[in-house]
Amino acid sequence: MMFILLLAAFAMQASNNPGTELEKAKSLTIETHTWKSENVHIQIRQADGEIVLDETVRTGNLRKYNLKHLPAGQYVLEMSDSYRVTEQTFTIGQLDVQVSAPVKTTFKPVIARKGNALDVNLMTQGEEAFITITDQASETLFAEKCAKTSLHRRYDISRLPAGSYALSIEVGDRTYTERFSKR
Repeated sequence: MMFILLLAAFAMQASNNPGTELEKAKSLTIETHTWKSENVHIQIRQADGEIVLDETVRTGNLRKYNLKHLPAGQYVLEMSDSYRVTEQTFTIGQLDVQVSAPVKTTFKPVIARKGNALDVNLMTQGEEAFITITDQASETLFAEKCAKTSLHRRYDISRLPAGSYALSIEVGDRTYTERFSKR
């Protein structure tokens, strides 16, 4: 598992005095050794979207976060690298931290430019993907919807006039944009 929440229940079982174990119970330990990239971006957000932690760490280590000063409520732990994003929802209670949902993994698109072509590869996991190419005035030049589990497309940009463009891919609640120029 990519990260482990240490729950107060375990602390209470290990000690007759749960007050002395409260700090350990309200912590988050993250394992980064399963990530293939050198660094992993870690973000903790409150349910309203407010970011309470935002940092990039080297992979291959355990990283422990003390949550005792955060107010009780719903939070999201997001970890990402160049290829994927994982999200884990958790709740901080008065005495413990509890996992609220399974880990959600979203894969980022891989976009490569080869001459007058843009190659796009994406694991959509069955979610609809919306692909658009827009010009510098934000006018849509191309739009496509894909409902397959994976997307492998080559877009021919040879007929586009010189200028600046954006290729955007929307999957679920995320949008990825790659800007490119044509001379």
